[in-house]
Amino acid sequence: MGKPLPELAVARGDGSAATLQEWQGKAVLLHFWATWCQPCIVELPKLDGLHRRLAARPEAEVLTVCIDEGPVRPLVDRLMRQRGYTLPVVYEASGAAAQAFGVDVLPMTWLVDPAGVVQAEVRGAREWDSEQWVTALERLKPSP
Repeated sequence: MGKPLPELAVARGDGSAATLQEWQGKAVLLHFWATWCQPCIVELPKLDGLHRRLAARPEAEVLTVCIDEGPVRPLVDRLMRQRGYTLPVVYEASGAAAQAFGVDVLPMTWLVDPAGVVQAEVRGAREWDSEQWVTALERLKPSP
């Protein structure tokens, strides 16, 4: 690890453009998923739980990147609304995320430090709302 976060254009839920560099300055759990990936869907409540636990900590963030091809925003919006998730979702449907990040399995997660450097890669589903992940993100914060 220790490589800089690749530049990647994404779309927010409202369709506006963004880049992942907009989250630089925070410790970020960057999570790649798709609606057709059953383990991805199963772990969304745990990711949402982690996101809620970090809500009072502006220096840490959970960001999910949906890499489905095609118009999945209405489906994802409905899923998030029905389940009461507050988890941030951005979209990248061109395949650039898979290429830039080497996503060859889903779900796939990167822990990115505030300088935008990838510190860890996690393949597969996890219990994201555990203290382990809060601590992992806390360790990525810069020292005062």
